[in-house]
Amino acid sequence: MKKFPAACSLNSFSPGSGAPRRHRRGIALLIVIGLTAMLMLLGAAFAIYMRTERMASGNFKNDVRARQLLHVALARAMDTVETSCNNAIYPPFDVLYPTNSGGGVVDAALTSWGATNYLPRGAFVTSSWASVNANIGWVPLTVGQAGSFEDVRYAYVVLNVSGLFDANQVGISGARGAGTNVQEIDLSDVPDANNLPAAPSFQTMPNLFTTGATNNFVVFQPYLRTNVLVDLSGDEDALMGRRADIIQALKACGINNSTELVFSNLLDYVDAGNIPKDLASSCTEKVPMINEIRKKDRFVITVNTGTTNLQYRSYMDVECWYPFMEPAANDYWLAYQIDFTVVPSNFPAPASVSGQQRLILGASGFYHLPSEIACLSSSQPLGSSDLSSTVRIDAHVRFQVYEGAFGVGTIVDASPYPTNQPLSVVGTASLLLGSLPIGSSWTTNGLECFDPRCNWMASSASRQWIGYNASSLAGTIGAVNQRTATYLGTALYFKTTDGTNTGMYVANRPLQSVGELTYLLRSGVPSYNNNPKDLWTTIRLVPPPGDTSSTLIDPIFDHFTIGSSRTSAATPDGPARDWGLVNANSFNSNIWKAVFTDMSINRPGKDAGFVSVPDPGALATVWLNASTGSIANLTDFCRVGWAEHGFCNGPIFNGYTALEKESFFINTAGLLGVRQNTFVIMLYGEPTRSIYINNNRNISPLSGIRAVATVWRDPVLEPGAVAGQPHRWFVRSFDILKNE
Repeated sequence: MKKFPAACSLNSFSPGSGAPRRHRRGIALLIVIGLTAMLMLLGAAFAIYMRTERMASGNFKNDVRARQLLHVALARAMDTVETSCNNAIYPPFDVLYPTNSGGGVVDAALTSWGATNYLPRGAFVTSSWASVNANIGWVPLTVGQAGSFEDVRYAYVVLNVSGLFDANQVGISGARGAGTNVQEIDLSDVPDANNLPAAPSFQTMPNLFTTGATNNFVVFQPYLRTNVLVDLSGDEDALMGRRADIIQALKACGINNSTELVFSNLLDYVDAGNIPKDLASSCTEKVPMINEIRKKDRFVITVNTGTTNLQYRSYMDVECWYPFMEPAANDYWLAYQIDFTVVPSNFPAPASVSGQQRLILGASGFYHLPSEIACLSSSQPLGSSDLSSTVRIDAHVRFQVYEGAFGVGTIVDASPYPTNQPLSVVGTASLLLGSLPIGSSWTTNGLECFDPRCNWMASSASRQWIGYNASSLAGTIGAVNQRTATYLGTALYFKTTDGTNTGMYVANRPLQSVGELTYLLRSGVPSYNNNPKDLWTTIRLVPPPGDTSSTLIDPIFDHFTIGSSRTSAATPDGPARDWGLVNANSFNSNIWKAVFTDMSINRPGKDAGFVSVPDPGALATVWLNASTGSIANLTDFCRVGWAEHGFCNGPIFNGYTALEKESFFINTAGLLGVRQNTFVIMLYGEPTRSIYINNNRNISPLSGIRAVATVWRDPVLEPGAVAGQPHRWFVRSFDILKNE
């Protein structure tokens, strides 16, 4: 075996020359340790990073869950609203929320997270802000295993803002008129309206609240309408252009048999003059109307040289009634043609008499003649056979009232009409000649007209003209006819409520309010014989007296409007939308006070002689005491407010006639709507973790989100809906709040 020399030992080599690597021992260990340390650092960093990511993903998961809980809360809130409202036209609550039933109380629910920028305080009518804020409870939902599991909980607060003003629509002009547009509502006394701009365009509640309008306003109040509204604005020519639509709408109001008459009356109401369109109908203008005819007969018995002689003569007096709220502005003359017949027929009749006299206006709107119309006397010698006979004088009259003198002016009233058919005033038939004393004897008889607007009807079948009552043969010249007063005091169907008022009104200008239709005669041929009787019957804006069911109303506000802004087509399947109306069921006194501010209480709009509501706040209180909160349409508004509920009988209306009291409805109803529920809903969602230690539950929120939604609900079921089906609703806005 060959051996290497010692000099060749490996230990003798240096590193650079191939010498042994004694100095390289342990380097690998250092590398391993270094790598291990590096890996430990990377692992720790990774662990920390993953933990952070896990926590972030957990928080994200909880935020997602919280956001989903907001939708759960909204659905549960609207389900509660549906249960509470059912089919009520107006929500029966101010605020709706779950109370604490073991889930805890939501801390500062109404004042945290910027909630105060969304909640108008005026919605709290019967509840207080503080009491609600202290009692809103969480609704818990549990998910997981017993012992250590996760919970979620939600809460909501539903605020009924249906009765508040739409800040984008109301009070822009502030010039209170006849109540046809909410822009005319006077907001000067609404505490939080001082800084509203002249041309508002608010999109959100926080945007609105920057003006300080934090109590009585919201930014979204649409109303649905399914009936077509026909425009009544404009003069005669404009109305004639819409004649067919107006006639159809009158029929929809239940006025079926006299729509042409009502339309003709409407033209008379708006035209500038006082000349009736048709004297042979019940068309009414602001003129004196022939109302009563009184005939006095004088019989004189003389005896001369054994011969008995009868001399007789008739005197006629005529009354014209002017039952209008406005004073007459013209001179009126009565033209007359009177013919006579005498019973027995062999007695000579007095000569016919004709002429004219200027009418004189007396008290209470009654015109009379300056002197009685005296006919020429006639005489008849009496034989012994005549003494067993009765005698009477009948007058056959034709009267016309002229605006201006006869032959110069224009005829404005006639009784009868046509004038070739006289009206007969029959004398007293029981005057026995043999019983007459020597000297003068007088008899009186006459005719009264039940309703002077219908005095043109001379036929006995109409019973418009009827002879004096046997107990009152002196007549009632200068006062309401006895027959009329009796009828008005007992009849169910005439227009006024106090049994005596017979006021009438003709504006001689275009309509300012739909309610002015109440001044138009409703029946084409009113008759005492009708069943029901329909004398003195105008379009019924309010229930007639004695109508305890309050059903005899003509729903004119539900079929007509003033102006074209609300005339869009509407059907049950495709309703139209009206913006910014005032909810007729609102219980907010500030809202009603503003509606009544500067409103005329005795005239439509601001017609001559109007008087503004003296104390709008007091009237608002009276109205709210009468309101039921169940007004389903504007006809209901008129029904609720009338005398059966005592509203118009209070001190505010003292001294006003029933006709004047109706101005309240005329000047208000056009501002109102009913088919609308609007809610501002605060929503709360919190995923939580509950840990039980020694049977004690500890709840820790994992996340929390709050939001506010504006929701509109239709209080009327959609066509074809079955019983129990929920009403339509939609979310107008949904805003997530920031925790600030």
